[in-house]
Parts: sequence; structure tokens; C-alpha cells
Amino acid sequence: PQDFIKLDVEFHNRIVEGAGNAWLTAVLRGLSEPTIRARRERLTFDLQVEELTRAQHRDIYTALRERDSALAEAAALAHICSVQRGLRTILLDNDNTHHNNNHRPTLAPRKDT
Repeated sequence: PQDFIKLDVEFHNRIVEGAGNAWLTAVLRGLSEPTIRARRERLTFDLQVEELTRAQHRDIYTALRERDSALAEAAALAHICSVQRGLRTILLDNDNTHHNNNHRPTLAPRKDT
């Protein structure tokens, strides 16, 4: 998984650098380290993530290479949605695990004023 994560980070960095948007580059670089843990978690949670991610990255790369901005945007959005679904599944599973083990923190009732 470590090699895959390294390549995944490199892919995203190259895409952002290629966009030439300094703000986007700074934002995504700032998010890179915190997301590595989520990437590792996703890899251990779903064995097909690596294969799916590679296919999605190929789709994005191909669209960019062909200078098809609409296809690149669609491929990037599909990748983002896939990652979001995967992370949501992990979070829900973790939440259910904590709930079933009574480790979930209780929240004080809301006081409306």
C-alpha cells in the first residue's frame, strides 16, 4: 500500500501543478498529509480500491492528454465521488462500531434560546 499511496499523491500533485493554479496547488498540498491516513484506511477497508483508483486515474490522464476538458472534468468528478463514497462507508462503519461498543460520545441536549 505504501508504494500505491506514494504514486497516488504524486499523481494528484502533477495534475494540480499542470493546472497552473497556485492557490489550488497550495490547498491540495496542505491536504495531502492529512488524507494519507484516509487513503491507507480505504486500502485496508476495500481491496478493490487500488484497482479502481488506477482505472480512474487512467481515465483522467487520458482525457487530459487528449485535451478533452469536458471528459477530464467528468472523470475527475467520478473519481471524487468514488472517494467520497468510500470514505463515507468507512466513517459509517466506524460510527456503527463505536455505537455498538458504547464508545460513542453522548451529546448534551440542545438548548434553544
